[in-house]
Amino acid sequence: MPTVHTAEGVQEYINRIDKLTPQSQPLWGKMNVAQMLCHLQGPLEVPLGRHELPKSFMMKIIGPMIRKKILADGPLSKNSPTASTLKITDDRDFEKEKQKLVAALKDYAKAAQDGKLPGAHPYWGKLSTQEWDKMQWKHLDHHLGQFGV
Repeated sequence: MPTVHTAEGVQEYINRIDKLTPQSQPLWGKMNVAQMLCHLQGPLEVPLGRHELPKSFMMKIIGPMIRKKILADGPLSKNSPTASTLKITDDRDFEKEKQKLVAALKDYAKAAQDGKLPGAHPYWGKLSTQEWDKMQWKHLDHHLGQFGV
């Protein structure tokens, strides 16, 4: 299984990120490549306490159902809904966002390796370390695949 909880797994994702250019075009969706790099940072920063998702009564109700779908085998659905704080619509600097994503990925992996991931996600509820890993690598893989890398 792919992972973002090891140095090797992180390096595999960094290698994919390094294949992107400011001219990379999406195969689907509305984000440009710099916006996508910014978008990927938020979910990595949620368990680090650096990105707060808006409180939502609705997500407390439907979150566990969505959790099952996110953690199921198979790819994430294209054009899935996303939290408002993770929607990136303004212009972003490609190089800056790329550097910030790589740093967030390394920080997240270190927290995982140090056993410092929280026991629950604000929307999806209780998550094991393995479930955090699966959720993160599926999201990263989904959006890097969106840009053909």
